[in-house]
Amino acid sequence: MKKKKRKLKSEDILLNSSVEINHTIQRIKKHEKRYTTILVIFFLSIFLLLGYRLIMIDSSDASTIIYGDEVEGLVSQGEVISLTDSSIMSDTEGKKSNPYTFRVSNRNFQTSKYQILLNIDDSIDTSPIRYSIDDKVYSVMGNHIVLFSNELLVGGDERTYQIRVWLDKSTKKQDNLIKGYFSLTETK
Repeated sequence: MKKKKRKLKSEDILLNSSVEINHTIQRIKKHEKRYTTILVIFFLSIFLLLGYRLIMIDSSDASTIIYGDEVEGLVSQGEVISLTDSSIMSDTEGKKSNPYTFRVSNRNFQTSKYQILLNIDDSIDTSPIRYSIDDKVYSVMGNHIVLFSNELLVGGDERTYQIRVWLDKSTKKQDNLIKGYFSLTETK
């Protein structure tokens, strides 16, 4: 025969000795502390992991904003370009300035062909904007400039580009900020 399980009532507790009651209470508290600790550690690790994934900051510059994109297996990650009055400099200073980093990864199995563009807001005059690749200085002509074209990247590989961008020294000081970004497009 099966014994029926009964709910614990206050009369049942009074039947047991105080030693047994204290032992039972201590056992419940011991397990409660263990489960509470495990849950706190679990939720804390989830919070830290999500926080790290949501806020990716380059350790060299705390004001750097990182963004990314994926185009048919090609994954890009770069910095948002911010040009202010402090970005006004000569070409020799510009070639020595801190570069913006743009990284391309190929997650395809085959070689991919792509191009990298420098995009600046259409409402902004881009004539004072200058950029440097491999110590060669270029002027920006238009709002969507092809920096690298017909680049090939083997499947599974990654390539990092460093591009310096600044405002020409003849630029008048301005109150507004010029923003831009690098983008990736696959070419055939």
